[in-house]
Amino acid sequence: MTPDGRPVPLTATEEALLGTLARHAGRLVPRERLVRAARGACGPRNLHDLHVQISRLRGKLEAPGGPGLIRAEEGVGYSLQAAGWPARPAAGRPGEGGALTRC
Repeated sequence: MTPDGRPVPLTATEEALLGTLARHAGRLVPRERLVRAARGACGPRNLHDLHVQISRLRGKLEAPGGPGLIRAEEGVGYSLQAAGWPARPAAGRPGEGGALTRC
């Protein structure tokens, strides 16, 4: 779900990354921790894959020209900016808006 309440379909990897960032909103999450959190059949295998997955997640959540919700600290990790987000994003279930897709 975006800050304006719009449901967004996320892959399982994107859901894992967003969930980890949301649990630590406003704080820096090391890249290696994000790789471990999202690892699975489709998750990032290395730091380049993580960068690609974060880029795709940003594309789904951030409005063009809008504020950056996911910020990068070069060489260290990423943080989710807490301002503007609902208190608890709705969890998607298959068949509902915001549902998880396979990869």
